[in-house]
Amino acid sequence: MSDNLQSQIIELEERLRQAMLYSNVAELDALIAPELLFTSHLGQIFSKQEDLDAHRSGKFKFTEITPSNRKIQLNDEFTVVSVLMHILPSHSRNRHHDSPSTIHHSPFTPYVKCLI
Repeated sequence: MSDNLQSQIIELEERLRQAMLYSNVAELDALIAPELLFTSHLGQIFSKQEDLDAHRSGKFKFTEITPSNRKIQLNDEFTVVSVLMHILPSHSRNRHHDSPSTIHHSPFTPYVKCLI
């Protein structure tokens, strides 16, 4: 994999992480593919619109999102990124419960619209 291409993908991933962390709905809308299937930290499946609505309404609020186990697979016409996100929902601290939850983006779900 080209180092430049990998750097660009990691930069897009960071933009997505920041948009999720701060519920930047405009940025999420720009980055996320229309056919998104998102698995929440509770195991619920959301469409793009449901994900955006959850950020917009405050249902998704996080104090920390840390990526791990990132895998980037280049194909001729698209790139697949699989990443495990360790998250700390903002409500956890209010309940004196600091154990992180986990979000996993499926390696077969396109979720970034701005593919390189």
